[in-house]
Amino acid sequence: MAIRRINDEALKAYQASKRGGYVHCRLEDNNRITISGEATLVAISEIAAEL
Repeated sequence: MAIRRINDEALKAYQASKRGGYVHCRLEDNNRITISGEATLVAISEIAAEL
């Protein structure tokens, strides 16, 4: 699987499935990513990444 870098600061995607929906991602000035959209809560978790 190839990985491509997208040189945009925002991304809008559609999940094509039975419960499909849109997700919006935006790179903020502080190098954090904002993710938004409609969702159904199925789990609560914490993501830790070393950059």
